[in-house]
Amino acid sequence: LSEVLKSVVPRKSLEKTHQSIAGILENEFKESSDPILAERLTHHLIRSNAAKSHCVKYFFIAIEHLKKANLFRQAWNLLEKALERDCISLDDWKVRSNHYELLYLTGQLDRSIESIKEALKQNPEIRYEAHLELFLGRVLSIQGRINESIQHLEKALEISIGLCDFRKIFDIKCDLLN
Repeated sequence: LSEVLKSVVPRKSLEKTHQSIAGILENEFKESSDPILAERLTHHLIRSNAAKSHCVKYFFIAIEHLKKANLFRQAWNLLEKALERDCISLDDWKVRSNHYELLYLTGQLDRSIESIKEALKQNPEIRYEAHLELFLGRVLSIQGRINESIQHLEKALEISIGLCDFRKIFDIKCDLLN
């Protein structure tokens, strides 16, 4: 695999190469949960302009491996590269949620808040709106912006009634008030 990744491939055979790499990736991802390998393989797909479906599929697998290994900076870098190369789009809910979560996990709280607010402007489905409001409330509370945080947690609670287990939201609000 490392030889394939290092080799220079003529443009004419690039599509076959992408298909071969996709097959190799499929096997590598099935047999390994190594986050660094996942990141490198996905970076290769992104750089090589592989089919978008391959990029998206392996992007999400790699991101999850990296997050589980607490390699948030590498996950953020991978996300930035994939966005830069148009392999993924912030219009996709899964991409957007990874975007604001990784901003948060890498300590970029102001940018995380902006990303969440941008997602809220896009009129997400109601179940996503509750999640966004909850996450926004959490980030604001970390910044010490308690009154704003409570407003968003209350909104999440209001939306969540009937949608999900709202006790988690209530517990967070109670913790903030104590």
